[in-house]
Amino acid sequence: AQLYAIVDAIRRQESTYKSAGSVHGCALFRGEEMLLFVEDVGRHNAIDTIAGWLWMHPEAATATPAAPHVFYTTGRLTSEMVIKSAQM
Repeated sequence: AQLYAIVDAIRRQESTYKSAGSVHGCALFRGEEMLLFVEDVGRHNAIDTIAGWLWMHPEAATATPAAPHVFYTTGRLTSEMVIKSAQM
């Protein structure tokens, strides 16, 4: 149910991709709540934006077993992106 809610939230999110294409999107969820949605021409830039946002908002960095953080991204993942996401 959580996975379907996350995919639905991404589908409903207004985005540059829907109107122009050529961008990648990343989102950070706590449970089913979308905390941040970022689009950029570079996948790594979008991840870096989320990492910076988490650093600047430590209260959002708190996750619980009942509401863990979920990182969502469009496109393919490189090993560097997976490592960066895990380190967040």
